[in-house]
Amino acid sequence: MKNITAKIYTDGACAGNPGPGGWGALILLKSKTSKDKVTVKGGEKHTTNNRMELIAVIEALKFMNKNLKEYDYKIKIHSDSSYVVNSVNSGSLSKWAFNGWKTTRDTDVINRDLWEKLIRLMDKMRPQFIKVTGHSTDKFNNYVDDIAVKERIKYEKLLDTLWG
Repeated sequence: MKNITAKIYTDGACAGNPGPGGWGALILLKSKTSKDKVTVKGGEKHTTNNRMELIAVIEALKFMNKNLKEYDYKIKIHSDSSYVVNSVNSGSLSKWAFNGWKTTRDTDVINRDLWEKLIRLMDKMRPQFIKVTGHSTDKFNNYVDDIAVKERIKYEKLLDTLWG
């Protein structure tokens, strides 16, 4: 099996929270013989920022799983979302699942549907999550932020067209 490393940068954006939102992911691939760059993006007309942050990670991993099955890979996901990175790195996901998707305060875990999708992908792919500072000098984080905002604006304009 061929080896490949992937650095994935993700971000989400939302207006109104909830409101129109967008997400973006940049996948930087490197093998012994080549380098490649893939961008995936999208949005929703009514969502939250946390959902967009999660969907960006999920869609990037889905792309990897679908298109790079013949590779053995190491994945590092870089995100400015404390919500995503801290939930994964703290072990909260396994605690929530064990506790029937309840928090320590016995409330339902928000975005359970997305967390369950992420868990399934993580079980297959074993990515490492790295917290980056948002809106700073990290050019790749700024790149995906720009994509997420453009996608959010696209959905805002769609709503303006429908309701304008």
